[in-house]
Amino acid sequence: VRLCLEEIPLHAWKECIAKRAVSRSSDLDYVEAQSLITEDTRTLNLWAWTSDPSTIPKVMANIDWSVHEGRTPPAGRRGPTFRVLVHLDLVEHPLGRDGSAAPRP
Repeated sequence: VRLCLEEIPLHAWKECIAKRAVSRSSDLDYVEAQSLITEDTRTLNLWAWTSDPSTIPKVMANIDWSVHEGRTPPAGRRGPTFRVLVHLDLVEHPLGRDGSAAPRP
């Protein structure tokens, strides 16, 4: 699937944040190059593997940036957090061994 993540602060445009945003429902394949070089900063675009696109959350709330930056906030405190809107942009079925579309489950 191709996902577009909206409302991620520009300083948090990292692969680890993208991975965190999709980790419960899918496995990150890669973040598109245009997103990593911040060519277009409307959405952070990525591709992920999932067996059921309906399990991808539409909103991820309270993602703690400091944990992903390698810093841990002081005991009893949280680092800066943000909310991410997740848009399911495209669903593709993987190809079978013969190059044709794999059968749908």
